[in-house]
Amino acid sequence: MPNITAHLPKSVYQRMAMQTVIAQNLVDFSKANAASGDTVEVLEIPAGCFVNEVILAVHTTETTVTMLVGDDTDDDQYLTAQTLTDIKADNDAATLDGAVASANTAKFFYADAGNKILLTIGGAAATTAVVSVIAIGTLVAKTNYVEEQAS
Repeated sequence: MPNITAHLPKSVYQRMAMQTVIAQNLVDFSKANAASGDTVEVLEIPAGCFVNEVILAVHTTETTVTMLVGDDTDDDQYLTAQTLTDIKADNDAATLDGAVASANTAKFFYADAGNKILLTIGGAAATTAVVSVIAIGTLVAKTNYVEEQAS
């Protein structure tokens, strides 16, 4: 199962302890396809972040494609397999997008840097789907703030 990193933005979280963080990434599979079974890194989680909720929003559906939303340790940490056409029934641009959220079912603290929110593709290759992944969390105060302020 290849690991696709083409969609992963650089982390920009610095000196934001005790603040709510909302990170979002739009993933357009028509620009970089993913086969069934592929893992796509979509968001980088900063060290010391408590992720409260992850949302999968579907802008363009694709028949039989499913996506799990997880992290480096559990491919469905936030959402089990979601069929895109169940979230948004059609590809009509005039209709509202569909979304599903992890809500209160999964919350996780990431003490170290380098963790990522991942999509695992299932059912069929994703070649035209367009989705957004949104993570909402809180950065917990770092223990090394005194050292950072001194430099």
